[in-house]
Amino acid sequence: MNQLLGAAFLKLERWGDAVPYLEKAAEVRPNDVNYQSNLIFAYERNGQYADALGALRRLHEIDPSIPGLDRVKERIESEMAGKGKGS
Repeated sequence: MNQLLGAAFLKLERWGDAVPYLEKAAEVRPNDVNYQSNLIFAYERNGQYADALGALRRLHEIDPSIPGLDRVKERIESEMAGKGKGS
């Protein structure tokens, strides 16, 4: 249920509203790649870059073979540097 609500808020581009639901969903299913990916996306869009990087590290631990993780990390780090936000 939390994942569905979080995904609905993502579709509405209500990033901040999506975060708590996606966090709860990821806590329940910490090894689910899709749940972690949605959480990373919501954190990034909401400007929570440090949280996004932490979730990205967890995703990498789950499955380091996922393509594009390095590009996502670079993008988030660039956004952090450009906006001066740590979380």
